[in-house]
Amino acid sequence: MKYLDKFLFLLCPFLFAFSSYSQVEASYPSATINSDFCVNISMDSPLSEFYTIDISGLSFESELDAVNKFGFICNNFITYVVNYSENKVILHLHLDRTYEPMNLEWWGDYLDSRCDS
Repeated sequence: MKYLDKFLFLLCPFLFAFSSYSQVEASYPSATINSDFCVNISMDSPLSEFYTIDISGLSFESELDAVNKFGFICNNFITYVVNYSENKVILHLHLDRTYEPMNLEWWGDYLDSRCDS
């Protein structure tokens, strides 16, 4: 019983963190992506640090292919987390890494400059 109490005590923070992540992820605004990997964020909503992108329209041969592609286009300002089973990617804009705070339009232009074409 003593070990069970310790186990449950240690397990609770992990369960809480996982449930919090799931709830927060659902509230991210949407962004779009095209076949040239041009990401567009809405100019009608406030700037967000995270966006959810539907990747069901992109043709990846495997999860590894998707992870490699998005890993290749990550940089110091933007990173992606692929959730292949749900056909989505979480875009993380590192708002704190610019030399001064940038607005929505700057981030939109920056994402446009990162297109593959």
